[in-house]
Amino acid sequence: MKRCSLLAMIIAAFSLAQLQAQSGDYVIRGDTLLSGEKVRYDPLRPTEVAFRSRKKGQQIFSADEVSEFGLKEDGGRVFRSFPLANGGQYQRFFLERLETGELELYHLASGHDRFYLFSDTLIPLDPVTFQHIIQLRTSYCPELKQQYQLIHYTKASLTYFVRAFNRKKCGNVPFVQFGGGVGYGQQELQLPAGIFPEILAAGRSLTATNLDLSLFIDQPIWKLPGLSLTNSIGFSQSLFAAELLSPRINQDIQIKLSNIQWSLTPRYTFDLRSVRPYLLAGGAVSYTIDPETKFLQATIDGSTVSIDYSDQLVPQPGIFYGFQYGGGIQLFYHFGHYLALEYSGNRLSSKEKYGLNANYLKIKVNL
Repeated sequence: MKRCSLLAMIIAAFSLAQLQAQSGDYVIRGDTLLSGEKVRYDPLRPTEVAFRSRKKGQQIFSADEVSEFGLKEDGGRVFRSFPLANGGQYQRFFLERLETGELELYHLASGHDRFYLFSDTLIPLDPVTFQHIIQLRTSYCPELKQQYQLIHYTKASLTYFVRAFNRKKCGNVPFVQFGGGVGYGQQELQLPAGIFPEILAAGRSLTATNLDLSLFIDQPIWKLPGLSLTNSIGFSQSLFAAELLSPRINQDIQIKLSNIQWSLTPRYTFDLRSVRPYLLAGGAVSYTIDPETKFLQATIDGSTVSIDYSDQLVPQPGIFYGFQYGGGIQLFYHFGHYLALEYSGNRLSSKEKYGLNANYLKIKVNL
């Protein structure tokens, strides 16, 4: 009976220690838990950790003395001591645990990032050959087995892989995408009222077809499967022209706009196989470069016709701002490489009360 009570006390004490370890800074030294005080760790000195207590002040412990310590910052970080080869001999270092489960991922940030897998033993991941080790653990998932080369030697990418492995989640590997595109479509320029005396186009819209050239980079939001953030910059040039007639006035208008547009749009990609549809929506800003306007007016007064010409028709629109939306389909022809067919629309306005709307059909390719 006494043995059972003693065992229960040990289990309770261990559970309490684990609870304390998870709720604040702690150090495990042998079978002793030190907690409730401040732990300081310098990633550039991965062989030691500092523990400050009220009774003894600051103590420096080596990785030989401490098996594990934790920091409550950033939602809780855990470091464990492991022996690593160093200069022909083994020395203990503190590695940060990034992911736990059947397979654990550890990180050493001492000058250069180094990553390690841990199952029964610690497995170093070499920056050159790590994908071979990754490939050996993808047999449960055909998608991962085909796309293991998309897993990069980064904290986010490796964490994604280990988390997917532990959950036995099978799906496409998210990856950073960058490339370019060309689009063909129509722009609509909405003119504000009162931009020029007696202008017939005031309050109307002018349309023009044009090409749009763009570059993009798409960054996965690793903790939210399917979501990414697309950063895009594009260039377009449009010539808006109209002939407006009335019984007394004939007007010819030309407005040339060259625009550089930047957009930042969250994107959701449906996790299918080689054909992946996606939707996007976000903010956009367009800057007008050296706009040109030409205005020719013929005023008819009986048998008299007077001609007026102006190359400063309106207060020149400078910056348009608003939102972008759209969707498309990615067609993968090789792992990590695709062609995309995309529709996108813009709804923009300027402080001069202009409107600039566009609808494009684009072909995009990643590099």
